[in-house]
Amino acid sequence: MKKLLLLALPILMLSCSSDDDNANVPVIPTPAAGVAYFRANVNGVPTDYTYNYTSATTAYGFSNSASGSPGGMVFSYGGALSTAAFSPTFTVYFDNMYVGGYEDESDNFYTTFATLPTNYLTNTQIDAYVKGIEIDYEKNGNQYNSGYGSQAGSTFTITSSTQGIEDGGSLKVKTVIGTLSCKLYNVDDVTDVVTISNGSFKVILREDY
Repeated sequence: MKKLLLLALPILMLSCSSDDDNANVPVIPTPAAGVAYFRANVNGVPTDYTYNYTSATTAYGFSNSASGSPGGMVFSYGGALSTAAFSPTFTVYFDNMYVGGYEDESDNFYTTFATLPTNYLTNTQIDAYVKGIEIDYEKNGNQYNSGYGSQAGSTFTITSSTQGIEDGGSLKVKTVIGTLSCKLYNVDDVTDVVTISNGSFKVILREDY
């Protein structure tokens, strides 16, 4: 499995607009609704990481990676919700979404996310550049990941998505809202399993630099 790079960025102010490529004027969402969030029962314990513009307890970061393949660079995109200290952290990855060069990635960003995958990937599939979903969870130095074991009975559903421009900037973003349930396996001991149930998420994905 390739190592995905987590970019623990400062708290960012973001927004998005409609799916019309020509309508990229940022619209500020209602703060109470959450600019981004990850909410779920984690081993039965209710957990809520909701980031708003004025949030002092929750941080949001973009998590992108690019690796070489025979067809060109392969780009993966993620959004990470965490405590302000960046641990624990939940990251929703959309893996292997675009294959091409750095110079073309921005031009193709909206098209890349025109169709969003909902299939959980195994480690083998991730390394084989299959397009799909990966969930990562870090807590107290331990990393748990959906690719390390069976996802039989797990779900991942997208309820809506919008595209736009990063608030205060010029980079393209895609906001994705959905629900999920899955099992996350300790990457060093797969018998140690974290169960995610009744989950919902809202992540903002940003083009690579």
